[in-house]
Amino acid sequence: MKEAYYFSHDSNARNDLKMVKLRRLCGLEGIGLFWCVVEMLREADRYKLSIDVISSICFELRVDEKIFENLFECELLKKNGSYFYTESLLKRMKKREKISKIRAKVGKIGGGMSNKKTTSKSQAIAEQSLAKIKQLPSIKGKERKGKEIKGNEIKIKEIKGNEMKEKEIKEKEKKIKKERKDVVELSDMSDEEKLIKQINDDVRFWTNRPTELAFGEIDKYKELYNEFGRDKVHDAMGKAREQNKFSIAYIRGILTNKKPKRDSKGFEW
Repeated sequence: MKEAYYFSHDSNARNDLKMVKLRRLCGLEGIGLFWCVVEMLREADRYKLSIDVISSICFELRVDEKIFENLFECELLKKNGSYFYTESLLKRMKKREKISKIRAKVGKIGGGMSNKKTTSKSQAIAEQSLAKIKQLPSIKGKERKGKEIKGNEIKIKEIKGNEMKEKEIKEKEKKIKKERKDVVELSDMSDEEKLIKQINDDVRFWTNRPTELAFGEIDKYKELYNEFGRDKVHDAMGKAREQNKFSIAYIRGILTNKKPKRDSKGFEW
């Protein structure tokens, strides 16, 4: 049976500074490209691919080669001569292969011990064979019972499978309803309310903040959005996140190219 190509993946990988930089440079298109390339590397010999296949990969995935080069710029991929690879995948696969070798070795030891036990018990098994022949009717009864149990197990699995499908359908319907509700709510909002929602969404995008901003923070962000525009502020947020200095003062400093000054109340620009 063909091996299922598996590799572990951190649930918080999106917060890695290299991934944040990639997301700032080319958005989710770059993130999607990276994980597709990782899957290809996982399937490749020695988990490396020739640099010559980059153009073919870009053609297959319908992305610009400039976006692919960002993977090297963000140090998510590395070159070694005529090949490229990702250090993270190499480390994970090396660890996995080591564990597989240890398990195989333990399995061989266990198999040897089992063979010894089998040899010592062979005579006893032979002596029991005649008694088992006499019990053939009861064995057939057990076989019929075993088939019935197996049939019931199959039915149970089918029922569980149907329940899972129904659950997935309900989840999708719930998601669609929520998306429709969000669209309706957005259309009913005033320009002021839409701006506040944009600000909360942008801050949540870069910081994973679960709660909405306070009114004082909203007012300061509104000044930035009105003065510099959403795109520039969003880009500055990404740069601040890369430096682990996500604050309104630091974002304003990036937008105005000024250094911060500290007073008794905090940073002022």
